[in-house]
Amino acid sequence: KNADGKVVYNLAPQQAINLGYKYALNADWSIDPVLKLSLIQNNPAFYEVALPVIYKEKIWVTPIYKKSSIAFCLGGIPYNNFIAQYGYEFSSMGIMGQSGGTHEITIGWRMFAKKKTDVPAPDNKKPYYQWLNK
Repeated sequence: KNADGKVVYNLAPQQAINLGYKYALNADWSIDPVLKLSLIQNNPAFYEVALPVIYKEKIWVTPIYKKSSIAFCLGGIPYNNFIAQYGYEFSSMGIMGQSGGTHEITIGWRMFAKKKTDVPAPDNKKPYYQWLNK
């Protein structure tokens, strides 16, 4: 509200839908395409499409297309559950087109990461009884 008590800014209700599925290309490489659709009251829908390319579940490169801009992220898990990511977003429209884009550094920690197990992963080339007792 401003000094006169009139509302000058109000948060609009927002709903987001995320769709994604990870595909293993081989033992080392996978992709995880993601579509995000944001619906904001009294505004047009906003969408993002990302295609993370993941190497050994530790390092990823992600091109991202948003409704009006393009972004690029590079990240990984270099030590235990520590996560670091760098992102760069650019556009040819509006102030971002004049500013040269934005840079983002993210540092995080996976608090509840899955623990590794001694049980080997199933292998469709070997019968069940061969890998069960390893």
